[in-house]
Amino acid sequence: MSMANRYQISNGFNVEDIALIAQNDPFFSIESTTNMFGKDKEIVRLRTEKYIPSLTDDEQRILDHIIKVTHTRYWNDFMELVYSTYPILKSERYTDLDLIALAKEYKNSG
Repeated sequence: MSMANRYQISNGFNVEDIALIAQNDPFFSIESTTNMFGKDKEIVRLRTEKYIPSLTDDEQRILDHIIKVTHTRYWNDFMELVYSTYPILKSERYTDLDLIALAKEYKNSG
């Protein structure tokens, strides 16, 4: 999104942020369950089909692509993918990502 349209959808969230948002949003619930190894895990679920996100066609296309690429990955594989991306490799941990600046930097590096 940042490379093509020069804006980013969000500033990003960490796992704790997502859980907190889901706990306080009437559209979402958190389900406690176990993974295939018997370890505890939580799943964020949509409470109602009536929720319609306000996304542009480009945003929807990008998010659909991200889901397609990542939905079959286990946590470690997913995190390996995330940490192999240019913005993460080039940024200090726990800092906000300026994806627009990083996209320009990436384009110029190459």
